[in-house]
Amino acid sequence: MVHSFADDAQLYIETKVQPLECFYRLKLNPDKSEVIWLGTRQKLAKLSLADKTLQLHDRTLTASATVCNLGVQLDNELNFDDQA
Repeated sequence: MVHSFADDAQLYIETKVQPLECFYRLKLNPDKSEVIWLGTRQKLAKLSLADKTLQLHDRTLTASATVCNLGVQLDNELNFDDQA
């Protein structure tokens, strides 16, 4: 699923832990891209370091524990504890 805004696009993919294939020819800027895995604490604990990375062009992106989405801080367990 892709959400597009004026100068922003968000790509959501539901996947099992496996290499991700092509992004439907969507060109992503690795300097402006973030990766976050969402799941329960138990599921997230099973991810290896390799699972937490995504190769995008010539850069390797490492998953973050939190990201900002339209001003809302999201954490990987969706518990919203980081809201001010």
